[in-house]
Amino acid sequence: MPNLKPIGGEPWFDTNLFCHSLNQLEHVRGTLLSGGQSSLNFIVKNLGIKNDEIILLPSYLCPTIVENLDRHPVKYDFYTINSDLSINLSDLKVKIEKNKVKAVFFIDYFGFYHNVETIEFLKSLKENNILLIEDAAQMLWLDKKEFIGDFTFNSYRKFLPIDGSIVLSDIIETYEGKPDAYYTLMNEGRMKITSYVKYGLGNVEDFVSLFSDADEVYGKSTEINGMMEISRQLLNQLDIDHIGQVRRRNYFYLFDRLCEIEHITPIFHKNLLGDQIPIGLPVLIKDRDQVRKELRTKAIFCPAHWPLLQEKWIHEYEDSITLAENLMTLPIDVRYDIKDLDRLISELLRLV
Repeated sequence: MPNLKPIGGEPWFDTNLFCHSLNQLEHVRGTLLSGGQSSLNFIVKNLGIKNDEIILLPSYLCPTIVENLDRHPVKYDFYTINSDLSINLSDLKVKIEKNKVKAVFFIDYFGFYHNVETIEFLKSLKENNILLIEDAAQMLWLDKKEFIGDFTFNSYRKFLPIDGSIVLSDIIETYEGKPDAYYTLMNEGRMKITSYVKYGLGNVEDFVSLFSDADEVYGKSTEINGMMEISRQLLNQLDIDHIGQVRRRNYFYLFDRLCEIEHITPIFHKNLLGDQIPIGLPVLIKDRDQVRKELRTKAIFCPAHWPLLQEKWIHEYEDSITLAENLMTLPIDVRYDIKDLDRLISELLRLV
């Protein structure tokens, strides 16, 4: 019996991701680094933050961001994110009035821009010499789109079997890419999952354990590591237009099938998508943890963004707790056709 095709989880290598005639990085003007953690280290280094200044962070974010900042001599506080992933501007304004703020860190959640009112408010902060750090890691991109950050960064490992990150800012530096323990573990895992999916070799545990070990060591350094040459070569030939078309098609298909189903609530309407390339389709779902557990038995891996209930700050933010308990991301990437999505939908309907 052939292996059951995984839906979700870490991506494997596939030739339809690339086109050899492309030269995608030719006009990119940014600092090329090993990943999102190196990008955060680069940004902190170049903020010029003083001892009496702070960075304001959204209450709903990946905890590795906070862990990274804790390794630097910087102070931070949080502002409220609403249950629809919008910024609570009233709370943000209060936090700015009460503190000496060097920078506001904000996230383009799941690859979607904030609304016009929020964008205009954030842009107005620059008039008061407050810097904007824009986390665009949940959107796939190679060049500046509609970003407003003084520092904007991404993370290719969230989308592709490729490590790397671009920081867009007025400061452009060059760093050498050096392999580390994470890089070794991650690439072995990618080879094993590719062999499993393409040729039926090995088993799920072979690569799941490697990916888990890689995540364990990821981002524990305050060093700034450059992008590996192999990542540059792969990104240079990335067929991002094709990838975007498939991801948007899959987003639309899942949205239309799920938006009227009780106990499953998509957060972002399909009409907000535009030409962005989102990381997935985020939904609020009843009994999220049990649903994820059951889906894994069918080789369907839907991430929960993010595991925050153990974080000390989260208990001040009720809406963020609601998100942390109920939000699940449905895979939409280029590996999946309509048949795969129907399998995902069928399993969801069985469970909710």
